[in-house]
Amino acid sequence: MRPQPVVTLVKGDGWEGLYSDGVLVEQGHRVSLSSILAVYGLPPAGSVWVDLDWLGEVGELPERLEDVVKG
Repeated sequence: MRPQPVVTLVKGDGWEGLYSDGVLVEQGHRVSLSSILAVYGLPPAGSVWVDLDWLGEVGELPERLEDVVKG
């Protein structure tokens, strides 16, 4: 079994770099979550936009994704 890679996100002055085991994988103004997951061999993440009125009322996200009110 291959050991898990050591993943490091380097940030500075509006620039980010993603390193896996000390080797640069991606760089730019923003490193995506999908890029980070790919280092672990995982599929890209899905996204959900919340109802902003609902979020303003409750003030935080619920513990369970199924309880998120989508916008």
